[in-house]
Amino acid sequence: MSSEDGNHQRAPPRLYKYRSLATGQDLQWVCDTISSHRLFWPSPLLFNDPFDCVPAHIYRGTRAEHERNARRSAQVFGRGKSRLQRRMMKRQALRRKAPEIVETMEAANTKMLEGVGVCSLSEARDNLLMWAHYGSAHSGLCLGFETSIAAIDFACAFPVQYSEERPVINLINRAEGRGLIDKLLLTKSSHWAYEKEWRMIAHGIGDRLRTFPATALREIIFGARISPAAEEAVMAAIGKSRSKPRLFRARPNRDKFYLEITELPPENLTRPDSPR
Repeated sequence: MSSEDGNHQRAPPRLYKYRSLATGQDLQWVCDTISSHRLFWPSPLLFNDPFDCVPAHIYRGTRAEHERNARRSAQVFGRGKSRLQRRMMKRQALRRKAPEIVETMEAANTKMLEGVGVCSLSEARDNLLMWAHYGSAHSGLCLGFETSIAAIDFACAFPVQYSEERPVINLINRAEGRGLIDKLLLTKSSHWAYEKEWRMIAHGIGDRLRTFPATALREIIFGARISPAAEEAVMAAIGKSRSKPRLFRARPNRDKFYLEITELPPENLTRPDSPR
């Protein structure tokens, strides 16, 4: 998918990645992201929502639509075969029952998702639930990336659409095009609308650790409960990085349910490998 696809909405100036520091491996991954300028693009099969990228499949239509679909299948899979062989393939396709077709397509979609990489980001850097769920109960951090650099993936991110209804793909219609991609990879339950998610998507992904330009990392926001040891490790990673992010701290407001994101003063920004 690219920014040239139809009706692509421009990404906001900054997109944010919440990261947990709950385990030693989590901390190592975050430090590697900062120092080596790499982000992990997992398969959607690893997402925490079992409905994510899994629309409902049906196979319903008129007799004429069944005939047309069987004829198309015979034409596609019968290339190079005789007319008689294609007719036999069409008859076989017509004999297939809807549950069998649906099961076959669901398996094909699962196989396809194994080769897809999705990097999820958010418009918001101060969302209480995001900090709780993905920032390890506010003990993690949030990375802010600039999206205006045309040469990087952030400029080609797509907004997730939130829906009360589960997307449905009628397999008898093989001409849904971009709408099919939206249903499969860019639609989630409205329960998740608070995430304000944007997705970078790569089909046929090889290395799931994809490099981004150092200049794209513009902000690092420390969680309200980050430990001194974790913060020190992150500062060491920044010292090894070519990125020059501004550093912030999230603090609970004393009176209301929101986080204050305040920039750290210059005296707190000395990198561990910098002259004192």
